[in-house]
Amino acid sequence: MTRRRQVCLFSILGGLALALHGQSSGLVVQVNPEAYVSPSSIPLSFSVNNPGDVVSSQPVSITGWVRALPGQQIRLSALAASLTGPAGPEPASAIGFAGTMTNATGGAKAATCAAGGFSGASAQPLVAGWGQSGIATCSVTFTLASDTGWPAGAYTARIDLTAASQ
Repeated sequence: MTRRRQVCLFSILGGLALALHGQSSGLVVQVNPEAYVSPSSIPLSFSVNNPGDVVSSQPVSITGWVRALPGQQIRLSALAASLTGPAGPEPASAIGFAGTMTNATGGAKAATCAAGGFSGASAQPLVAGWGQSGIATCSVTFTLASDTGWPAGAYTARIDLTAASQ
């Protein structure tokens, strides 16, 4: 192989060293699972004017991007990390959510955005039926439970989000 062809081949392969002069070579590419969610945390604020009313947040856009290995289940989850009101800390289990899929690519097209509530310190699924790599965007509205006579005032909460494949 001429010197010019060796230099050209070397630069095309981005600096990978190859065995030249009749020796065999190979290239191995390993693809690892990856997962991202944006945003990773959501600050919420609720204003209770009349105790017993359902109080909702503005819809929040949540996007998960996941590259999974075949056979892995994909999870996009939320954890209610805190809820504080005029009287101090409140149980985060008083927060509910409902999501609607606004955009999906790849395997996320078969998924649906979930609705539910928080239970103790357990993360809750925001997406169901996501079995292959892709991108899912859900518009999620969070609510403060109406079955409790919340004192009037401002309430704040934080929701932490995670994306993973297992």
